[in-house]
Amino acid sequence: EGGKKGQDLAGLSDMGGIKFFHVSMDKCEGALELLEVAMEGMNREVEEGADDRKGGAGQLGKMLLSASTEQVAAILHIPEALTSTLSIDAWIEAVLTPLKGEVVDKTPTSAKVVIKGDPAAERFPLKLRDEAINLGFSMLRTKKLVPEEDSDDDWDMGAMNEDNVRLLSVLAGLWV
Repeated sequence: EGGKKGQDLAGLSDMGGIKFFHVSMDKCEGALELLEVAMEGMNREVEEGADDRKGGAGQLGKMLLSASTEQVAAILHIPEALTSTLSIDAWIEAVLTPLKGEVVDKTPTSAKVVIKGDPAAERFPLKLRDEAINLGFSMLRTKKLVPEEDSDDDWDMGAMNEDNVRLLSVLAGLWV
């Protein structure tokens, strides 16, 4: 799942200049370990001449989010070259702290966070994941890291990011 989505993100970035993304990873089922594998797939170099291109998104900032029935797992990656634009701490503070995310591991360029669900308090992981994506997109828009909606471009790259690359997948005839 990570390698293919890495190619999607690289394409979106090439078309619209967006450098930061929030990506829903459905097949990872809320597991940090599976998100790590997906992130590795996204960040790996693309093999020249390969029939099935994968990866190529290592130069982009990404927050991968996956929900299970118990929790939301999130892994963040910001390449060194982009840390002056947005720090790991600022991203966590804007997106995951309001949702009571627990930082499991953190470096200046990456982080792992878990948000526990609580059905009794109406904190459902799928809703928390979507709320995290919305908080993240709002933060990116406030920091002018995604284009404004009133752009004259044929493609609304901000809306594509907000919809977690699913729009691109649907346009390509693939459901992610």
